[in-house]
Amino acid sequence: MTPTKQHGVNRVVWNLRHTDVAAGGAPVAVDDDGAPIGGRMAGPYVAPGTYTVRLRVDGQTFDKPVVVREDPRIDITPVDRKAWSDALTSAGNLYKRALAINVALAKAPAGPTLAENKRLAKDLVAHLNQLCNDLDKWVGKPTGDQVSRLAHYKGVVEKLEK
Repeated sequence: MTPTKQHGVNRVVWNLRHTDVAAGGAPVAVDDDGAPIGGRMAGPYVAPGTYTVRLRVDGQTFDKPVVVREDPRIDITPVDRKAWSDALTSAGNLYKRALAINVALAKAPAGPTLAENKRLAKDLVAHLNQLCNDLDKWVGKPTGDQVSRLAHYKGVVEKLEK
């Protein structure tokens, strides 16, 4: 939500999501050909609850509560919603780390495992992007496959970070 200083009526729309993943200065990697790898991805949806909208104008601050309710068409428990949101957050954090790995490998001096690590890191970004998309489309407790993939990719990220 970008603020404006224009006079008159202004509108800001909130998509009911947390901050985008890989936004705010997180690196976007490039492959050997200079093509970008990764980028911004929508953050997880906020949980139902009361949030505060804050408007600052000419040194004055105006606060107003906004209530976010669960979509009545969705049958999800608070525990399952938290597991879903936590999985999306974890996958997004791994995605940011994988992008940073790609940036670091692009600057790394040549070595015996560099080419293989670059390939692995590039594939990792694509796989994590797919997992984030799969989780985002699935409203509920993550499936066993999604949890397994998340754990596997975490191990790959940790291996490449060393």
